[in-house]
Amino acid sequence: LQKLTARGNSVLVVEHDEATMRRADYIIDLGPGPGVHGGEVVATGTLAELLRHPESVTGKCLRAHRKFPTRGKRRSVGRGEVQSPRSKVQSPKAEVSPSLPASAPAVQEEERWLTLSGASKNNLKNLTVRFPLGRLVLVTGVSGSGKSTLIRECLLPALKSAITHHGSRITHPPSRIMDPASRITGFDSIQAVYEVDQSPIGRTPRSIPATYVGFFDDIRQLFAQVPEARLRGYSPSRFSFNSAQGRCPECEGAGMIKLEMNFLPPAFVRCEVCDGTRFNRETLDIEYHGKNVAAVLDMSVEEALDFYASLPKIRRPLQALSDTGLGYLKLGQTSPTLSGGEAQRVKLVSHLLAGLKEPHLLDRLPKRNVFILEEPTIGLHMA
Repeated sequence: LQKLTARGNSVLVVEHDEATMRRADYIIDLGPGPGVHGGEVVATGTLAELLRHPESVTGKCLRAHRKFPTRGKRRSVGRGEVQSPRSKVQSPKAEVSPSLPASAPAVQEEERWLTLSGASKNNLKNLTVRFPLGRLVLVTGVSGSGKSTLIRECLLPALKSAITHHGSRITHPPSRIMDPASRITGFDSIQAVYEVDQSPIGRTPRSIPATYVGFFDDIRQLFAQVPEARLRGYSPSRFSFNSAQGRCPECEGAGMIKLEMNFLPPAFVRCEVCDGTRFNRETLDIEYHGKNVAAVLDMSVEEALDFYASLPKIRRPLQALSDTGLGYLKLGQTSPTLSGGEAQRVKLVSHLLAGLKEPHLLDRLPKRNVFILEEPTIGLHMA
């Protein structure tokens, strides 16, 4: 990039990367927050000017001297191994912080480690890899070294096959072909595996965070229980913009009309019949605590948290969205308008809700979950 500018070119980069920001000649910082909290030019100038700016979140993050881990302390881990017939390389024993409590839970080796052997795919040569369970495990290496192949094409299918044959369940995208040479052991304490990858969460305007995470079903149930809705015989499906009963007949619940244009890409304009609310007049007549279903979908996650504070079934997923930094998102925002980082966090929340459930009190050895995240920090700001 610097060679390009040295030859007299102008280079504009949209980037969260700290190294790129520190090398830039001029920085334009937007904010101050995301979504409805942003949209303003907070600071402009050189790196030194950005670092001095009192209101720039980016400048504050660049100034901060962070220590890791940011919360708590690292827990001790035994020894993991990565072996191949050529190198027989063993990873050194992990350094254990002297400040760790002596009463760290001692679990038998067989219960603590997940072992994948015979991983041979693409450039992987018959690897044996051990993963400590109950820990945050990072798989790293240069681009093309085989990280995704090892985790997504070897470990994930092997775990799927092992868990399925033992009567548990698995939740992830369509199955991949497993290398028959791959073998996996130490999965007895795993009940499910969840994968969060870079694929988009929805390509149509009918996909919104409320439907993807799943709590829109509970909201529709509430509207169906309103006395006037019961008097009219409205079911929960009436309050779905995918149902012909309750949606606007003109835009068919999309809120927008698609205009085909010759020699130009199609244009979308707001539906004049429903004014973009997606629903017909009869459906919008029903109100829950003074708001109809269109007004609820127009609320942000933060506003909805207060509105549904007394309903744990709806508050729980809203709280998870807020905790992952998506409090500014509107419940009815269409999925294609979400950024890559936003879409990935919505997807993470939908999986976390299943993984955060506490085990049954009577289980002596409760089973836990494995979460596989493919580069989860892509598209995210340092904050």
